[in-house]
Amino acid sequence: MSAQFPSPRQTFKVPFAMKSDFYGKYRQAHLQGLPKYAELREALRAAISDGFWKAGEQIPPEMDIARQTPFSLGTVQKALKGLEAEGLLQRRQGHGTFVRRRRPEFAHPWHFRFRSRSGNATLPVYPRVLAKRIITSTAAWSKMLNPRNGRLIRIDRRINVGDKFLVYNKFFVSAEKYGRLLSRSNQELHALDFKAILHREYNVSFSQMSYTMQMVRFPDSIARVLGVSRGVTGLLVEILASSERKGAVYFQQMYIPPNPFKLYVTDTAMMDPL
Repeated sequence: MSAQFPSPRQTFKVPFAMKSDFYGKYRQAHLQGLPKYAELREALRAAISDGFWKAGEQIPPEMDIARQTPFSLGTVQKALKGLEAEGLLQRRQGHGTFVRRRRPEFAHPWHFRFRSRSGNATLPVYPRVLAKRIITSTAAWSKMLNPRNGRLIRIDRRINVGDKFLVYNKFFVSAEKYGRLLSRSNQELHALDFKAILHREYNVSFSQMSYTMQMVRFPDSIARVLGVSRGVTGLLVEILASSERKGAVYFQQMYIPPNPFKLYVTDTAMMDPL
């Protein structure tokens, strides 16, 4: 069922004063030091995740949020724009801003299977492509993907894990072998399973996944995208996927910030994670 939006003549029915303490309740104290818009963005994300504003519900107008929090109108607008870009909010001209009912979601995540605290389910995964481009690399793994000249397609994604935290993902494949990936728009790639595309369009069947894991200091640019403090140390997971017939197919890097959830790791896509 589609969301029902009020007409432009209708006023916001729930005075913001009734929900004015959301920032005091959901502000992330450990994120102090981040840009102000990022602090507000993460407080809004936490409030939505907790059900403070539910799917399909309209959040207060920008000016009301600015009045009831220590942030300027420009900061509020930047925070809301970031959550809209993630697909968490939907802004409609003349109507307001709403919590989106449905977002692009991985149907069968393989490398991003984080268990809920109860351990009975896998958290939903909402990916968003940030950039895609051709690069040249001399790293050992890049020579395995493209031994001729090291030219690769690199796709950067921000992965929202159940509205609990974000993961930064870099995905690499040979530009010569799999160049058609570049022809797809970012919008089209948001929730596509790259492994499924490689299987369907290039007849790639994966036979092996090799994982390495290391605690690293996140680059400032990645910490900024994830909304975590500068200098944070988290888990870097690197994955090399291979096919028995085609050799090394893709390489991924996952920057996972500190969080209380378990990551299920397997080299078999269909294995039951329970």
